[in-house]
Amino acid sequence: MTDYFIRFINTLDPNGSSSPRAQVEWPRYNPERPRLLTFLPEHKEPSVIVTEDDFRKEPIQFFAEMAKRYRM
Repeated sequence: MTDYFIRFINTLDPNGSSSPRAQVEWPRYNPERPRLLTFLPEHKEPSVIVTEDDFRKEPIQFFAEMAKRYRM
């Protein structure tokens, strides 16, 4: 995780390392196909995977609709 943060701070891109510790490419955010970099417990291999960010779609839509309806 630290490697991703350091690369992002230095280059604004968490990817692009030739380091053997670089595991997977952190996906750029895309609202049509949202994906997450998911960190697993250290004892699992691989320890980092890309997952679909669809498990919170309904709650996000609910709050977006409430924000439109009840502007503050």
